[in-house]
Amino acid sequence: MLSMNQSQRLIKHVIRSYARLSENSRVKPILKENLPQFFRDPSCIKNLDEIAKKWLENFFNNLEIDKDEIKELNLSKK
Repeated sequence: MLSMNQSQRLIKHVIRSYARLSENSRVKPILKENLPQFFRDPSCIKNLDEIAKKWLENFFNNLEIDKDEIKELNLSKK
């Protein structure tokens, strides 16, 4: 079983991977259509560190996700 620290580390790797994939214009529409529910779940996101939140915010920006939705997830400090 994974410890909490290992789980957080794994989640950060997953977020970073999705963020990098979202930089590819051919992959963007596929990611937008098949966005994992985790990325929209505020209860999961609230436990992320600032770096992971920044990557997730970049991911949403790359996919052109609505800025109001990003604010609802408390990713943006604006």
